[in-house]
Amino acid sequence: MQDSPVDLVITLAPTMYQPDVAWRMDEYVRVLNAHAILNAASGRYQHQESFRLDKPGPKFTRVIAVRAGNDSSVHCFIENASGKVIKSAGWKAPAKDKDGMAYRWDLMDDADRALLYAQTDKYGSIFYAGVPERLRRERDEAAQA
Repeated sequence: MQDSPVDLVITLAPTMYQPDVAWRMDEYVRVLNAHAILNAASGRYQHQESFRLDKPGPKFTRVIAVRAGNDSSVHCFIENASGKVIKSAGWKAPAKDKDGMAYRWDLMDDADRALLYAQTDKYGSIFYAGVPERLRRERDEAAQA
């Protein structure tokens, strides 16, 4: 059986040292781009999309989705210090909920990162309220069974 591009990105991750947050950010963008290639190859989508990291700010780095014609939008924000992936509220800031930042995923947590990579899509569906909690609960229930 042939590995998908997403599986190849994940298995190429170095195992001899602990990757830092910047490395995990790059890895996440590679996974998003692998998903974009698979979507374009399937013929279901009319436009090709690619993802890139914007210049890091003091607290956050934007992950930008770029479409044909230089049309772009913010896919998410990643906290520079911790690697927490946060839903975007717009171009300039991450979303906030009643408790502060709308943190959804942690790139530095192995189980969280694997779930994020497996469920990610170009639309950012994984950032909507309730989805991360439901996926984590399903993962934990499957592990106990």
